[in-house]
Amino acid sequence: QNIRVEVINPINTTCKAVGNIPFIVNPVPKINLTGTELICSDNPSFTKTIDAGLQNSATSSSFTYTWYKNGTLISNAINYTLTVNSEGVYTVEVKNTQNCTRTRTITVTASNIATINNVSIKDLSDENSIEVLVSGLGDYVYSLDNSNYQTSNIFTNVESGIYTVYVKDLKNCGIATQDISILGIPKFFTPNDDGFNDFWNIKGINSNFNSKTTINIFDRYGKLLKQFSATSQGWNGKFNNEPQPADDYWFVIELADGRTSKGHFALKR
Repeated sequence: QNIRVEVINPINTTCKAVGNIPFIVNPVPKINLTGTELICSDNPSFTKTIDAGLQNSATSSSFTYTWYKNGTLISNAINYTLTVNSEGVYTVEVKNTQNCTRTRTITVTASNIATINNVSIKDLSDENSIEVLVSGLGDYVYSLDNSNYQTSNIFTNVESGIYTVYVKDLKNCGIATQDISILGIPKFFTPNDDGFNDFWNIKGINSNFNSKTTINIFDRYGKLLKQFSATSQGWNGKFNNEPQPADDYWFVIELADGRTSKGHFALKR
């Protein structure tokens, strides 16, 4: 009498043998049952290769493979490896020559480079700050120098100047950047021709940011001493080529973005 025996391994394997008792149980494929991988969803050319997880890949030609994505058969996917560029749960049935099978599950998750939606800037103050607003699937960190990164998207006590904001995806899908300007008004200058701090001018302006800003300088009596563009060197502390005395001087700044700023600063000798 012939008896069909089906042996079901509790770890997702099935192997059948037909014959008279006693019977032979054939070995199942030795594979790693689970795996994980990451793709960058915003980059169609970014692909990863997943495999059936044989513990001895040199024997891959001795098995057959059937691949699925989220439970749906992937047509013509019959090789040991599969190239993917989208997230999902991928499974592969590995079958040996004795028709014994085992299934490996690989979870592919997605990340992407950040999209910088807005950089909110508080400047022209004693406590300048920046808030970087982004969207995306990734886990992001933030920097103003592409070296020192932080998890917070807010920077406080930022000195005036021109910066590049860097937003890095921790899963290596890329770095998004945006140039910004933090405006600042020096509280004093020392025009003594030593090559340091000899000119007074607003900071954080260049040909790309507020380049059409104009500045008027007045003495304490309201006399106009100098009018100049913010893209120039600035005021050298002179009127009609005569050095002005150490004192407080007043400014009116008309920014190209429509704002107006007024205040005073010190000329030190």
